[in-house]
Amino acid sequence: MPDPPYEVKLEEKHWAQIAALPRESQQDRVTAFLMRYASHTPRLRMANGDLKELKGAYAGYWQYDIDRQYRLIYRIDEERKQVLVEYIGNHPDWGSGGKGRRIRS
Repeated sequence: MPDPPYEVKLEEKHWAQIAALPRESQQDRVTAFLMRYASHTPRLRMANGDLKELKGAYAGYWQYDIDRQYRLIYRIDEERKQVLVEYIGNHPDWGSGGKGRRIRS
C-alpha cells in the first residue's frame, strides 16, 4: 500500500475514546477506518453509506458510523493534508442545532 497522503491527527482523548468503545470489534473498526480509509481517501463516500458529509451548521465535518450507536467525527485540513479527529463515541449531542454549537459527548 502506498504512503498515505493524509496524516490522521488524534489527541490523547481520542485514544481514550477508542479504548472506551465497549467491544473490541468497534475499536478495530475505527482504527482500520483511520489507517486504511481516512488516511488515503477521507472524502470518498463509502458504498455502504457509513460515511457522510455533514451539512448546515456542521458543514466541513464528516461522520463515520462505527455502528448504529457510535460515531467518529472528523474534519479535513487540505492545506496541511491532515484528517483531524474531533470525536469518537455515542451519537453526539448536537445541542439545539443552532449555528456555532460544538460537538459534545
